[in-house]
Amino acid sequence: MAVKLTRCEALRRLLADGRWHHMRELQEAGGYRYGARLWSNRQRGFDHEVKRDPKTGAYLYRRTP
Repeated sequence: MAVKLTRCEALRRLLADGRWHHMRELQEAGGYRYGARLWSNRQRGFDHEVKRDPKTGAYLYRRTP
């Protein structure tokens, strides 16, 4: 039987590679309230960075080392 991840765990797993991820990827992993889940993860000690893509203006996220 497969173990189902919580949305917070899914976001942590997505960001664990240290690469920049588009907000659509975060939404797929964390649901529409991915911002709240990022905040919740930050409260647990998992910090991240945010920047804007200069071409599209979309937000990109990555976990800080």
